[in-house]
Parts: sequence; C-alpha cells; structure tokens
Amino acid sequence: MRNLNKTISRYDRELFAKRDGLGMIRVLRKAQRFLSYSFDGAILHYAVSTPSDVFCLTDNWTIRGRPVEWGIEPVLARLKAIDVWSHPEIQEELIKNIQKSDLSERRDLRNNIESFLLDFRKQFAKAFNDINTSTLDKKADPRWKKEKVKWQS
Repeated sequence: MRNLNKTISRYDRELFAKRDGLGMIRVLRKAQRFLSYSFDGAILHYAVSTPSDVFCLTDNWTIRGRPVEWGIEPVLARLKAIDVWSHPEIQEELIKNIQKSDLSERRDLRNNIESFLLDFRKQFAKAFNDINTSTLDKKADPRWKKEKVKWQS
C-alpha cells in the first residue's frame, strides 16, 4: 500500500490510495468543497476536504467489482488512460472533433439534396415543361434589377 501511494503521488500529488471498510483499495483525488452557514445574519463560508473517487482496484475498475491485487504498472496505465487533468489540449481536440462532425453533416446534407435533385430531374422537367416563363413578371426577380443596372451603365 505504501509503494502504491508513493507511485500514485509521484504521478499526481493530489492522488492517494486508501483501503475502505470492505477491504477494497480505492484511488482518490484530494478535493475541497465550500460550505456556507448563516450565523446571526452573517454568512460563514468555509472549505471542507472531500476526496473524490477516481477508480477502485477491482476486476472491472468500479466499486461494484470484485477486489483484485493489481500491480503498479496496470494502475499507472489506467491512470494515464483516464486522466483528463494531464491533457490540457483535450478541449481543443473536442472542439476540432465537433467542427469536423458539423462539416461532415453539412456535406452529407448537401450531397443528399444534390443526389435527390439529380434523381428526380426528369420528373421536374416534365412537370414544368408547359410553363412559359417569358410572360412572368421579371421585376420581382432581384437578378433582373442587377442586370438592368449593368445594361444602363
């Protein structure tokens, strides 16, 4: 237990291991929680040390698992795999992944619309074959205004 604590605290000084009442070894992170009390109209704020669970040394790394004696190397590998504190660039990676997925969704929608229009081009052409567009009012079309300005200058 002493070796495990020394190795874990060398990895991150806020981490420590502790055996609970059921005999299971739990890896915890030192944390503080702030509480407030009202006393004679004044509000009193103070910090309380409350360790938070990281994982347990069990067969499935959760509190519901069967206790297992892991070596130091698997514990350090598990810490490195789940430790968000040591990856400050994780937010940037998350933003990049979200932007990639948004771009992919927009591209997919555009491709689906384009393929739909190409598939039904003949039906649209047949449906609008008898419409004479030369008799429609061109003043409502903004392109006509731009072209008229070009012709006048």
